[in-house]
Amino acid sequence: MQMPGGTRLEVNLDLLYENTAALKTMVAPSEILAVIKGDAYGHGAVMVARTLLSCGVWRFGLARLSEAVSLRRQGVGGEMIIIGYTSPKDIAVLLEHNIVQTTVDLDHARALSEAAVAAGGCLPVHIKIDTGMGRLGIDAHCPDVLKMLSEICSLPGLRVEGCFTHLSSADEGNADSDDFTRDQIALFNKVTRAARQAGLDLGLLHACNSSGTLRFPEAHYQLVRPASLILGLDPMPAHCPVPHPFVPVGAFVAEIALIKTLPAGRAVSYGRIFYTARPSRIATLPVGYADGLPRALSNGGEVLIRGRRAPIVGRVCMDQTMVDVTDIPDAQLGDRVTLMGPDGTDRITATELAVRSGGGYVEVVSRIGRRVPICYIKEGRMVAMLDYMAGGLSVFEE
Repeated sequence: MQMPGGTRLEVNLDLLYENTAALKTMVAPSEILAVIKGDAYGHGAVMVARTLLSCGVWRFGLARLSEAVSLRRQGVGGEMIIIGYTSPKDIAVLLEHNIVQTTVDLDHARALSEAAVAAGGCLPVHIKIDTGMGRLGIDAHCPDVLKMLSEICSLPGLRVEGCFTHLSSADEGNADSDDFTRDQIALFNKVTRAARQAGLDLGLLHACNSSGTLRFPEAHYQLVRPASLILGLDPMPAHCPVPHPFVPVGAFVAEIALIKTLPAGRAVSYGRIFYTARPSRIATLPVGYADGLPRALSNGGEVLIRGRRAPIVGRVCMDQTMVDVTDIPDAQLGDRVTLMGPDGTDRITATELAVRSGGGYVEVVSRIGRRVPICYIKEGRMVAMLDYMAGGLSVFEE
């Protein structure tokens, strides 16, 4: 199938498979619970999940019930674990689609139990323990934490299959944050050890996101919960780029729609925040902030064209962006423009875009707009395309 023109996200499934295989080897004998929430960080959860299944990864972490149901309805097997909150009112959906639900505190567990019993089912659950994130979970510092765990384990209609915590600062990389992370791990160990000694079966334990997986192997337990590493994104962008052999799987690209030559002193884009300092060749790209290109890159970002960098000039518009190609004299209409990804010997990473735009690298990839089609590449060929505007996923080759 021929690659479409225009703006698109290209996802290399071979690299996704290789990243996953490398991670499986790294964390063995622990297993992977792949976090593919947020549509697999904007990469398209269905094709990502199918590739992970082909690599032997069959547990998936989602943030919302709707994400898991969408995958089920599109034929994705494996175990779906909601690592966020789901209302007990949705118990029938959880049971129908065989989805594992996190209990976010004792009251939530009680409500899920009551709903499951009323529905005549048994809901598999993971218990979340808050060791320092301050979000969801039973407070590990609470003197009654063991009593609460015991009650959850005995509630009718629930089957405890796992217990986890979330490391808040594993990606910071400074001494204070590392000490805090070790304190979280120690607290989790203390609580789970006490539970075991009390005869409670908490099932599979897990704590590590991608940065935790890299830096705190003592907390791998039975499962790790990576997302960034599988996708080849920098889990610790400030000081530790994505390690070998992990490679970014996604490339955000567009093409040159128009090139015009402007005299010196001509304004470009909204607000006239850029004026040409010389006679300039200005290329217009059919991509803007509605597609996920951060508006904060106005007059500050760069793109790659023919392996060379071209500066973004003027304000990034909703649908279009201008770049100065004066110093790329061979640039022409239809040329591939790399907004994120490799071109020649250079690469623009999600981390670079995040630093330039003042956001986070996960924000950059997750905000790529739904009107941007995702093209899936395997062995150099496009094998599927996800186009939300044109009706969803089309698979050309299995």
